[in-house]
Amino acid sequence: RRGTITRARKKSWLLGREYRHVTPEGKPKPTSECMYNRKAINAWLEAQKQPGDRDERKE
Repeated sequence: RRGTITRARKKSWLLGREYRHVTPEGKPKPTSECMYNRKAINAWLEAQKQPGDRDERKE
C-alpha cells in the first residue's frame, strides 16, 4: 500500500538500525535519501502479526 514504508519509518523503525539518511556531502538531513538495512527490516516484518494469522491453540 502507498505510504507503508514512510509510515513504518516514522512510527516503528529506528534511525541507524533499519534505515539511515545519506548524502554525498556527508551531512544528511531528514529529507535526504534513505538506505535500508534489509536484514533488520525483514526481521521486523517477520515479527509483525499478519492479518489472518491466529493462534490455533486447542483447549
